[in-house]
Amino acid sequence: MLGDDFSNSGLVTTKEKSGKFATNKDINDIARIGKTFRPVNGYNENSENIFMLRTKDYLYIAAFNYGDENLTFDLSFKRLNLKFGRMYSYKELWSGLTYNSKNNLKVVIPSKDIKLFRFDFKKK
Repeated sequence: MLGDDFSNSGLVTTKEKSGKFATNKDINDIARIGKTFRPVNGYNENSENIFMLRTKDYLYIAAFNYGDENLTFDLSFKRLNLKFGRMYSYKELWSGLTYNSKNNLKVVIPSKDIKLFRFDFKKK
């Protein structure tokens, strides 16, 4: 996307999308951490599509859909070492939408897309 035509004759929608994605503070903050995500499952016969990164203040979950169809997944909080039954609030970083759940992270990912979630553990 950042290699597209940004000249006056380039598409306005492409310029707007690129500007929005390249300046997303939440996404750029992850790059500044300087650590890698690890697979959540790590035992699939197929390519891994769910990754996590835990820091002192946050848990990040990146979920990829490599396929041509929508992908629904339901990930138990136990699998993420989160307390089952406790209410968690988390944010999808590309859209900015916030969710609440007690037991699982359930999401539909469109074809060839990604969702990136952040659980915030900072004391408020």
